[in-house]
Amino acid sequence: MIDKCYCRGLQLKNKKVGTIVVGGSPVDSIQYELIDKQFDCMAKYLSWDMLFKKSYYATARDELEKNKDSMNELEGIGKNL
Repeated sequence: MIDKCYCRGLQLKNKKVGTIVVGGSPVDSIQYELIDKQFDCMAKYLSWDMLFKKSYYATARDELEKNKDSMNELEGIGKNL
C-alpha cells in the first residue's frame, strides 16, 4: 500500500492521515517510536497532514476491545474524522 501512495503522491497531497498501532510490547518500547518516525517521514515527503498517532499494547486478540478507555478514545477519533 505504501508504494501505491508514493506513486500517487500528487493525487494524495494534503491528505489527512493518522496511525493506530497495536503491538505486543508496552507502548514505551522503541518499536512504537520507530513506527511513528517512519510515518512522520512518509507524511512529510508526501505532504500529508498527520492528524493523530495512537499506540496501544495488547497481547490477546480481544484485549484492546475489552479496554473501555482505549475503545472510547478510538471512538472519539472516529467521530472527529
